[in-house]
Amino acid sequence: MNTFFRPKRSANTPPRRAPISAPIYAVCEGLFLGGITAIFDRSYPGIAIQAVSLTFAVMFVMLLAYKSGIIRATRGFKLGVIAATGGIALVYLVNMVMSLFFHTQMSFLYSSTPVGIGISLFIVVVAALNLIIDFDMIENAARVGAPKYMEWYGAFGLMVTLIWLYLEILRFCPHRTDNQLQYFGPPRSQGREGRRVVPVEGQDWKQGRDSPNGPPSEPAVRAPRSATRQPRRRVA
Repeated sequence: MNTFFRPKRSANTPPRRAPISAPIYAVCEGLFLGGITAIFDRSYPGIAIQAVSLTFAVMFVMLLAYKSGIIRATRGFKLGVIAATGGIALVYLVNMVMSLFFHTQMSFLYSSTPVGIGISLFIVVVAALNLIIDFDMIENAARVGAPKYMEWYGAFGLMVTLIWLYLEILRFCPHRTDNQLQYFGPPRSQGREGRRVVPVEGQDWKQGRDSPNGPPSEPAVRAPRSATRQPRRRVA
């Protein structure tokens, strides 16, 4: 492990450029995430706070699981997570090519069906497990006394994983919201807006709040039937 973190590298190798590339990447990625989050939050109000909260909650849970030894970064664990991450990257690449050249996409990646939700949840789990590999790399680098630039390199890797996890959670939350709307209908707070009141047959309605021009609609008081009934004429 010591030979891994203390190789003879030139000044142009990626880890040595991390103190420069990491802040630039953070600024550019922050602008990109801000735009994406604004688009999602406009369609699903409050989803940004949910995604950020869930991202940091998952990070702290994975850190606790790693430090307590519940999840260990063994060789087999790393190979499994890296293989799953590579498979996900390959699926995204194929979907991007299909979108650019064939104007179609893999619908199961974006659908709110149980299959689509399950796939999104699986990708979130894989992204979260990548945090274990980042924690292990940072801990091993600190144990063997890695060079100073490796701190930036470890922070850069952790930041990339967190951004990926945040984007997957941001993409997963609309699936859950759409699924709730499909089975349970819209929230009660949104039910009054845009509701059109249809008068009951044979009943007059006053101008009210539910109508387009005024306060809540109330049924007009109808005169008793006896008062409106015409007297019968007697036939001699």
